[in-house]
Amino acid sequence: MKNLTIFLLFTFCLTACQQPPEPPKQEAATVDKQAIEKVAGDLMDRFYQANKPDNFSDLNNIMADDGILLGTDPSEVLDKATMLKTLESYKQDSVMSAMMANLTFDVKKRDFSVADDGSQVIVTDVTQASFSKLPIRSTAIMKKYDGNWKIFYTSNGFLIKNDDLAKVDAIF
Repeated sequence: MKNLTIFLLFTFCLTACQQPPEPPKQEAATVDKQAIEKVAGDLMDRFYQANKPDNFSDLNNIMADDGILLGTDPSEVLDKATMLKTLESYKQDSVMSAMMANLTFDVKKRDFSVADDGSQVIVTDVTQASFSKLPIRSTAIMKKYDGNWKIFYTSNGFLIKNDDLAKVDAIF
């Protein structure tokens, strides 16, 4: 009986000290970054078109409910609801309404950064807008909401060459 107890105790210790087998590794789903870039580029183009008075309502579909827009003016830090309300007010201003109706964005350069897991994408455009001689850099971060890509962050800024900065500073 003593030998049987020692044998069982020894067997128990051996099995208790062994590492459990590793579960089989699951292959990560392949992310089609080119397809994501295509969708993101199309969404960015829609975003530019949605800045026209007849298309303002499309911004409701393009922007995430928790989205934020940083415009070129320091005071333009807008959540989605404020952005839509501000754009609607532009319709009442004849000068702004006319400028927005003829607004164009000519994309000069577009870069993408897609997360390895395909969960989000950053689009960075350099555009020439019809309302300024200065180019604009627009950066948008997009992610999926209920299976649809939406913009949840966008920031826009005028691009000024370092060599021209003294001239611009002299204005102020």
